[in-house]
Amino acid sequence: MKKILIYLNILIYFCLLFTSCKEESIDESIPVVPVINPIKAVTAQDGEDVANALISKDDKTIVLIFFNENDLSDVELHFKFNPRTKLVSISDTIVKFDLRTPQKLVINNLFKDVTYTIYGVSPVKLASGIRSGSGTLLWSKKLQDDLKINVLQVTGGIAALDDYLAINTRDKGSIYVNSKTGALSPDTINMNGIKGNLINFYHTGDDNNNILLCNLAPNDASNNGAFKVWKIQGVTGTPEPYITWAGGVAIGRKLSIIGSVDGDAIITAPIMGAENRFARWQVKAGVLQSQDPQLVTITGTNINWANNVDVVSTSSTDLTADYFIAYGNNPSFISWVDGETNAINSSGPSSVLVSNAADYVVFNKVPYVIHNNLNSGGTDDTAYIYDVSTDTGLNSSIWNLTKGTYGGTNNGNGTGDVAFKVSENGFFLYTYIMFTNGSVVCIRFDCVDMEKSLPK
Repeated sequence: MKKILIYLNILIYFCLLFTSCKEESIDESIPVVPVINPIKAVTAQDGEDVANALISKDDKTIVLIFFNENDLSDVELHFKFNPRTKLVSISDTIVKFDLRTPQKLVINNLFKDVTYTIYGVSPVKLASGIRSGSGTLLWSKKLQDDLKINVLQVTGGIAALDDYLAINTRDKGSIYVNSKTGALSPDTINMNGIKGNLINFYHTGDDNNNILLCNLAPNDASNNGAFKVWKIQGVTGTPEPYITWAGGVAIGRKLSIIGSVDGDAIITAPIMGAENRFARWQVKAGVLQSQDPQLVTITGTNINWANNVDVVSTSSTDLTADYFIAYGNNPSFISWVDGETNAINSSGPSSVLVSNAADYVVFNKVPYVIHNNLNSGGTDDTAYIYDVSTDTGLNSSIWNLTKGTYGGTNNGNGTGDVAFKVSENGFFLYTYIMFTNGSVVCIRFDCVDMEKSLPK
């Protein structure tokens, strides 16, 4: 028994000795984990815009595309680094670089020094059309919460200008926001007394920053039932009489213009009811040709727009050019109308929702049309864009707004609006969509040929 105890003690001793030696051989140092994304953002001023860099951690490149700035000799870059990133070649987060040639930036990711190459490039356009997948939500604002519109049901029209988006609310002075950021201006448009629930009923914008404001006729008794259109020169202008027409018809829920009242334009306003008619005015070299419009009747099947319709021409000069109509309520359509015969050529997919707003634009040589779809609850509110460069363009949309995200609840009038605006440099297409009682959003598309614009 005594021998057995001695052997057990010897065995325990050697086990403890072996374990102790093994523990001494273990490296207890904390492993270094490199920062996966050491550079979070790089920005630079690009004229009145801000250039946001395309950062590739795989290629170790930082690419800034400048659409407006031509002099890249002294560009101030603003860096946002991961808090664990160590700076090596620079000592601050705001540094000036000469981007006429590629520049090097060295940082440490806690594991080793890493060198990035910074490029400043000028963009190259695609041969035609929108770059696929470029649609980006720039901003969205809730009409009541963000823009402080304290009434419901009566915000129905938007006017897209170069720097601002003006939003009309009946019986109120129109507010306006920064067209690129959605920031609300503290000022409102001076209506100079042209206000009332049926007076400043709707407005739209032309290509030269003019706003066209209209009443609802013949309901507006203050103007003796006549249809009135006022011109406002930008957000600092005041309403000036432009059109007076005592047509004795129901008109004024929508008004569209292609072109500019300072040059050539075609203005259209649908007539409500069951006769499928709209009024059309022409502007040549800045001169309105007549106070009395041409009345046009559309022929086709399933046309039943009642109070839900918008008409937009495809030309600022040709009265026989084709045009588009967004119309109806269960069913509703976007339809392409032959400008010579006034017969419907084709229509997009039907919807059980309301459609009553449309716009048309040519962007990077390709024509596009947009229209809305909405319901009173806002749960399915959306908008669709179609490439109409071919006869089958309305068969399927190329883009649509996420359904129900921006719609307005209790939208009893079933109203909203859409508008296109091409940037001055021709690289961006800004698309504005508004739902009464809901939100107004800005989606930006571009036509940048990324393969040709980015450095090889």
